[in-house]
Amino acid sequence: MPARTAVIVLAALTLAACSRSAETPASPVVATVGSEPITLAEVQSVQPGATSGAVDPAVLGRLINRRLLAQAATADKLDQTPAFGSEIERGSLITRADLKIRALSESVAEPTAQEIDAFIADRPQAFARRKFIVLEQITTPRPKEPLDLKGESVTGLDQIQARLEAAGLPAQRQVVVVDSANTPPAAVARITGLPAGAVFEMTSPSTVTEARVLQVVDAPLTGAAARAAATASLKAQRAADAVARATDPVPT
Repeated sequence: MPARTAVIVLAALTLAACSRSAETPASPVVATVGSEPITLAEVQSVQPGATSGAVDPAVLGRLINRRLLAQAATADKLDQTPAFGSEIERGSLITRADLKIRALSESVAEPTAQEIDAFIADRPQAFARRKFIVLEQITTPRPKEPLDLKGESVTGLDQIQARLEAAGLPAQRQVVVVDSANTPPAAVARITGLPAGAVFEMTSPSTVTEARVLQVVDAPLTGAAARAAATASLKAQRAADAVARATDPVPT
């Protein structure tokens, strides 16, 4: 390692207590790269919840490397190129948009107790009658030619997998958990109403999935946890509505 680089890397690992910078940043310094501090706030943007005494070395290493590269770019005058100006403008635009979204989200009104009660009552599958449905399934790309996967001789997923393999079609077999809170009520009713071991089909424009129910677990969400979830959902919807209004074309 060149001597100059070694000096910079060693300096980068200096803790804030050893820093002799004339100006102390508002956020504690966890390391310095040359004369530039890396603050705790910068670390927390990558490692939420980090403290001065608990910084992930891998995270700090990435931040140090990024700072070293930035310093090298400045030394090579890359910050004086047209590409640099374009990137700065793009980054500024994204940051301003993100700040506006954050401001809109923080400005939405807290839902009332009556609104929370109504939200919970209108969504029993997400609250009082919530279920986890454990499925075993096989998914394959939709074949170009129709393929009968559920003929009279097919009684389970093993036979379906054998048919797919015989046809030379790739098949991904796995166990998944379906949350009734995130599933249309009609689909939940259909799946949970099937006879034990029955195979059913789900399709999309690009895939075909054959599945069977392994287990249905009642998982009601009630009490304080239910009210917290309802509050978060209501606020998220209001924030989305606020962003939509802010981006509506201005009438001329």
